[in-house]
Amino acid sequence: MEGSFFECLGEYDDAWVRTAAGWRLSRRTFDMRIQLGDFALLRPAEAD
Repeated sequence: MEGSFFECLGEYDDAWVRTAAGWRLSRRTFDMRIQLGDFALLRPAEAD
């Protein structure tokens, strides 16, 4: 798969909560708007 690539562009939507220890991320979603290349590159690696 040498020379192959996958790139995605999108927007994160985060929700934060304030705790005694400070601000913490409580939820994150990613809305993928554009994807380029070979999505199959994201599959698990093959066993040797």
